[in-house]
Formats: sequence, structure tokens, C-alpha cells
Amino acid sequence: MRTVLTDCSVLSALSHPLFLVQLSEHEELSSKGVHIFQAIMKYMGDYPSKKARISTDLTDTVFEPALAHEMLRDEVYVQLIKQLTDNKTRISEERGWELLWLCTGCFPCSTLLQKEVAAFLRSKAGRQQLATECQGRLAKSIRNGARKYPPHLVEVEAIQNKKVCLSCCLGLVIHVDCSGRG
Repeated sequence: MRTVLTDCSVLSALSHPLFLVQLSEHEELSSKGVHIFQAIMKYMGDYPSKKARISTDLTDTVFEPALAHEMLRDEVYVQLIKQLTDNKTRISEERGWELLWLCTGCFPCSTLLQKEVAAFLRSKAGRQQLATECQGRLAKSIRNGARKYPPHLVEVEAIQNKKVCLSCCLGLVIHVDCSGRG
């Protein structure tokens, strides 16, 4: 079941990471896992936020700790997949897919989680165009490893506007409409 927060008191229900027991043993990483969850919820619109979605404040809160601490990467994947599973709110689901698209381009999940993430993406590929794109981005992240920096504002705005630019080896830029709507 998906978590939707409507008041501040519910947020205290998540006081430990969802996935890795090891994180619970590291108080600082455990706290970062909870902050990541809060940022995911705010970005998806499932928790009130004063920050505008057009800035990178929320995406930086999600991705910077995971780029700095490998143990948090699977936590981000599990939190995003949990929020996308059985999500009945269209806008929340769209925003969750934006985050997963950004995530798969930032860093891979661990080998322990790869099979499950791949199965999730395959199961959604027929209904969600970004799932197919996430598969390719994840494969590239697995091959090349994690990036050094979180997504740039241009990248965040591109996925929010459902327009992704791909550069090819010939120096051409190809604009792709990710909306799947004509």
C-alpha cells in the first residue's frame, strides 16, 4: 500500500529506513533516509511543501545523500517503487516516474536489488513510457557507475516538461517528447 501524507503527524510514522536494516544501525544514514522520503513525498505532491517543484531543492535532497553514501541508493529505489506501486493519483504517479527517471540516470541500485528493479520496470513498460526509458538509463548506470553530481536544473526541468534531449555521437541533439500523448 502506498503512503499518502495529509498531515504532519503522519510523517512521524516513518522513523526508520524502509529497506536496509544496516541503515538503522547508522543513525546519520537512517536520518538521511527519512529526509529522502520526505523530499520524495513533497516532490510527488503527497505532502505539503513550500518549495517550488521547479527548483532542484527537493531533487538534491533525494539524490545528493545517495550519491555520497552508497548504502542509501537502494533505499531511494525502494522508496520510489513503493510510492509508484498502486498509486491511484495521476499527478503523484507522474512525478514519481520523473524521480525514478532521474534516479536511474544518477546511480544504479545494488546487484542485490537489480533483479527486482528490472522486473518492476518491465511490468510497467507497456503502460508507462518512462519505464522503458528508465530501463535503458539503469543499464547505462550499471555499466558506467554513479554520477558525481545530482541532476542539474536543466535535466529536472526537461523531465518535468516531458521533453528530454539526447545527444548523439555526431553532435546532434534529438528532442524527445516523453509524455506519450501524441
